Amino acid sequence: MKKRFLYLGLFFATALLLFIFQKPLFMLYNDSVGRGVPLAEYFRVMWHGASLDAAVTGYLIALPWLVTLISVWFKKFPLRKILTGYYALIALLISLIFMGDMSLYPFWNFKLDASVFFYLESPQNAMASVSAGFVILRILCILLLSGLTTWILYRITPRMLPAVAKKLWGSFELILTGGIIFLVIRGGVT
Repeated sequence: MKKRFLYLGLFFATALLLFIFQKPLFMLYNDSVGRGVPLAEYFRVMWHGASLDAAVTGYLIALPWLVTLISVWFKKFPLRKILTGYYALIALLISLIFMGDMSLYPFWNFKLDASVFFYLESPQNAMASVSAGFVILRILCILLLSGLTTWILYRITPRMLPAVAKKLWGSFELILTGGIIFLVIRGGVT
């Protein structure tokens, strides 16, 4: 069971740190240094967004938690093989949203929201004011970031999970862990 809890903890910490460190990168890209933003402000921004980052991380860990819960009932469970596709998908989505948000902020002066869907109807109009090099560089960054994120998540995932002697007790422990994940998603008990 230790290996399962260690994996879930590492997944949560990795995803949360990924989200937290995106904030200073966003600020640096959008000329926070040129605007004289003090170093303390970077930490305030990271702290302020940490609860929302934890909630999103809670959503992302839901599938790995469920797969880990199922693994209790098998002698050998190929966790890494099962979750690699999921890692690639969430890494691509996270990278796409991060790069899109970071790159479009200077043009729109607000962070991405539902208005981006209006531009998806006519991508030609959305791309009319940027060069092909601008788009290609962002696509390369998205692929690099998603590849790196997938690789990190792949590396922290055990190849095989060993059999659990007390399956009911192990399931109960993981269900309690699921309750904690639910509280993180909800933002507490209030």
